[in-house]
Amino acid sequence: MKRGLKLSGVVLSLLLLSGCTGTEPEVVIPTAGSQIDQDNRTSYTTVLERTNSMIQVFKGEPMNVFIDTIENKTAARGKLPADITDIVKTSFNKIGDYVTVIYNDNSENLKRTEVYTINGAITEYDIIEAKDSGMDAAATGTVNKNRYDADGSIDNENQIVKLAINFNPSDMHKGNYVSRTSTSNKVTIQKKSSANAFAFSILGSGFGFNNAVTKSQGVHASITVLVELSVAEVLGKLGKFPYWLLLDGGKVNRDVVNHLSGEFLREPLNKKIEKISYLLALKGKNVQVTRLMNNQLKQAIIEYKSAHVMRADDIISKKLYLSLLGV
Repeated sequence: MKRGLKLSGVVLSLLLLSGCTGTEPEVVIPTAGSQIDQDNRTSYTTVLERTNSMIQVFKGEPMNVFIDTIENKTAARGKLPADITDIVKTSFNKIGDYVTVIYNDNSENLKRTEVYTINGAITEYDIIEAKDSGMDAAATGTVNKNRYDADGSIDNENQIVKLAINFNPSDMHKGNYVSRTSTSNKVTIQKKSSANAFAFSILGSGFGFNNAVTKSQGVHASITVLVELSVAEVLGKLGKFPYWLLLDGGKVNRDVVNHLSGEFLREPLNKKIEKISYLLALKGKNVQVTRLMNNQLKQAIIEYKSAHVMRADDIISKKLYLSLLGV
């Protein structure tokens, strides 16, 4: 199985948030001497892996995307990568066979295929003063007379770095932006000076969480996580699948829920069974994704309903479906 972002030296404590609530949560810095977990996998490394199977179940056909140049549109030229297009392309390519990244937008075959163009930019870069904080670097530049490069770091103890990335998808053939599918997410990076490590928070419309990374990972790893979560979110909005379930703490998208709710009423029973079994499996229930009802699935449905104040039977209902969607 392919992995998403591989981060080494991730601090054990992982605080999951519930998305953007209008007030940015404070970066949580683990206490000095916190144990370092050598297992590379954390709860967010599987987001892109899960995206592939979610597209398969909810959309049923591959999604085609063309990645436009994703540039640094801020005034902080030289302080950040001028172009993160490769990071974005790599993130889409990590998903699997249900996402196709188109490299030639002039292909004749594309005229008969639905293709989304992913437009975007680094739209915000701020350095704010804060006690006992700092940043690691992923490019060449100068900040407050401190020069850094790809292997260096800034050790100023009075800085927090904030970086925002926006995606605005458009329909390649029609040429217009796809309404209500844009994403705007931000990473906040703060130094954990006592252990020479860094903590970061992802803030935005789709996901939010705090985690810690080692000094050697710094900004580059934080940007990569930010891009990967934004990729999952923009695909979820375009493909109308419940991307917020890919990571604990995702924020429910009402537009997608409304679409899924109406679609569920019109679907045949075998498709409803597939979605219910998939969502139960995603929540850790011991069931196989299937289009045929079986005793294992019946028992899982009864147990789930009983635990969520519903009539404890094996009937597949809209109420059960919406509950599994987090509504």
